[in-house]
Amino acid sequence: MNGHDDLVARPVPLHMVIGGHGSPRLTAWRPETVFVARPGAALADSTSPERRSIVGLCRHPLAAVEIAAHTRLPTSVVLVLASDLVDGGVLSVRTAARTDGPSTDLLERVLDGLLKL
Repeated sequence: MNGHDDLVARPVPLHMVIGGHGSPRLTAWRPETVFVARPGAALADSTSPERRSIVGLCRHPLAAVEIAAHTRLPTSVVLVLASDLVDGGVLSVRTAARTDGPSTDLLERVLDGLLKL
């Protein structure tokens, strides 16, 4: 059994997994927020298996939703755990650059063109 299978085989109430708090430190984090383990960051011996699994997965940049799929934890739980790991200096967060998107005028012209087809 690998570490991820251990998480699935061991039922633990989610409020126990996240240590009783219910939201990540930064509410701006979203399912597509990317986390990466900080090189050389050490985990305490008391670090939970869920947090250890997240750090192991984040050796390469990985989005919260992908971490959730691998660990079979809800994305909201992954965001809380990742927030704790960022606070502890174990993970770094990388946010995607936001763009304003296409202008309303452009979208209207595209729609007009589609309607003429």
